[in-house]
Amino acid sequence: MVFLHLFFPKSDPTSALLQSFATFSIAVFARPIGAAIFGHFGDRVDRKATLVAALMTMSLSTVTIGVLPTYASIGVGAPLLLALCRLGQGLGLGG
Repeated sequence: MVFLHLFFPKSDPTSALLQSFATFSIAVFARPIGAAIFGHFGDRVDRKATLVAALMTMSLSTVTIGVLPTYASIGVGAPLLLALCRLGQGLGLGG
């Protein structure tokens, strides 16, 4: 896994792996929340606009993960931004 070396280099390998899996799990737990949010707006506003918003949320989060600076650049902010982007991916995928 690349996250071990780029975002959690100060940790021992086992805890870095667990931190990486926790980062991945954020998106899994955000999916039902995204389904509720985008489902509500899909019923109230418009399904087409809600689908576009969900796809944009997921795609912008994915692109942002691709350009995130590493731990060596900004320190503790890098894993926090990664977690925020994974939350956005989960919300968008749930929608």
